Amino acid sequence: MDHAGLRCASAHYPMKDLQPKVDEIIQFGKDLGLKYIVCASPMLKNPSRMKGAESRAAREAMTLDDWRWNAEQFNHMGERMNTAGLRLHTTIT
Repeated sequence: MDHAGLRCASAHYPMKDLQPKVDEIIQFGKDLGLKYIVCASPMLKNPSRMKGAESRAAREAMTLDDWRWNAEQFNHMGERMNTAGLRLHTTIT
């Protein structure tokens, strides 16, 4: 990318990948020179509740408790990313 004059500004991860590996992803983002880490989708607080379901079905089955849990996770990860000089964004639709 350097030879082509390109820079990678962000990387996208679903919550199921981002949440358990946030420290590794932060370091990877810093190594790449990213500005943003984007969470591409939320997850159920208890994923076994919808084991094998498509992500859309799981999102539609989310309860208020699931959304609150995701918000807590975003806040926690966002603080860690801010400390590392990165920004957390979400693309939840």
